[in-house]
Amino acid sequence: MNSERRERERLVAERRNLVQDLHDGVGGQLVNALALAERGSADVSSLPDTLRDAMNELRWAMDLAGPREADLLMMLFSFRERYSARLRDQGLAVDWFFEDALANLPPMDAARSIDIIRILQEAFANIVKHSQARCANVRVSWEGDELSMAVSDDGVGIPPSPPHGRGLANIQERAERLGGKLTLQGGQHGSTVSLRIPVGQPSPRG
Repeated sequence: MNSERRERERLVAERRNLVQDLHDGVGGQLVNALALAERGSADVSSLPDTLRDAMNELRWAMDLAGPREADLLMMLFSFRERYSARLRDQGLAVDWFFEDALANLPPMDAARSIDIIRILQEAFANIVKHSQARCANVRVSWEGDELSMAVSDDGVGIPPSPPHGRGLANIQERAERLGGKLTLQGGQHGSTVSLRIPVGQPSPRG
């Protein structure tokens, strides 16, 4: 009975993670496409690329089974390359900073790396959808035995009692799963989403 219960719990957890990845990945791309259309800042030829990204996100989410290692720094670079033009088309200029020490991070499994990327992705989805920001910056750094990521913008700021939508719940769950702490700060001059997670001591790679 205990074995069956553990198996059910595992399947429920996997299904929940898949739903989160579909929401944060495919959902985020669809939000981007909708924002482009509503702002009228893109011609029709740009929408297929955004929708193609949504399809790629769907394939990625469906292909996450099995333990694998992932290079977080390469995933961050890939995310920057994929999203910079999209965000610029939506009127958001982004300054990116990835600390050099990240090259020495120990390998982590793909699920943890993807959780970090999904939190970053959801932060941008919220900026585009709610903040009316024109500029944002991303800083990912190594501090002691913790990875620190902060996404700031110059928009209207997070309200004192932000609505508890599925996106916010998802990133909170991901932060907890990472064993980290997620902080949301808002003021008159914008908002900041901060994540701190333990990742062990860095070691030089051969």
